[in-house]
Amino acid sequence: MKLHRLSRTYILDKAGINTAKIVSINGTLKWEPVMILPASGLPEKAVFIKSVMADVNENSKRAHFMAMIDAIFSGMMLDDFSKYFANSVVKYKVAHSFKHAGKTENLRELKHGNKDRIYLYPYTGKMGRFVFFFEAAHKNQQQTETAVKERAEELIKKVIEANL
Repeated sequence: MKLHRLSRTYILDKAGINTAKIVSINGTLKWEPVMILPASGLPEKAVFIKSVMADVNENSKRAHFMAMIDAIFSGMMLDDFSKYFANSVVKYKVAHSFKHAGKTENLRELKHGNKDRIYLYPYTGKMGRFVFFFEAAHKNQQQTETAVKERAEELIKKVIEANL
C-alpha cells in the first residue's frame, strides 16, 4: 500500500479554489494527512482526489469544502484533533461503524452545510498518527451511501492489516 501525503494547498487546488488568495494556517501538524494511492501510483487517480474534482464543483460547495479542510488541518495540530470540533461549525462524527478483527472501526465524516462531507479515518500505529482522506461527497440522502461505506471498509481493513 502506497501513501501520498496531502497538503492543504494541494487539496484546495484540486477543488478549484485559488490558493493564492487563501490565508495560511501556521503550526505543526501532529497528524499526517494522507490518502492511499491507486495501483497506478498517480494521485489524480485516487478516489479522494477524483471525488474532490467531481463533487466540489460550484462556489457554495467550495465554501463548505474549504471550511472542512481548514478545520481538519487546524485540528491536526492537536494531539486529540476531535476536540477541535467541539465548538466548530464543522461537525466531526461517525458516518459508519463495522467490526473487524474483534474491534469496532469507525469511518468518520466532516460535515458542513446540509449535504457536504469529507470521509476520514484517523489511525495511530507504530509509524505515527495518520488521517486517511477517503472521499469527498455532496450527499443526496441522509444516510451515508452504501458504496461509500463499502469502499471505506475495504480501505480501513487495508490500513489495519498494513500495520503502519
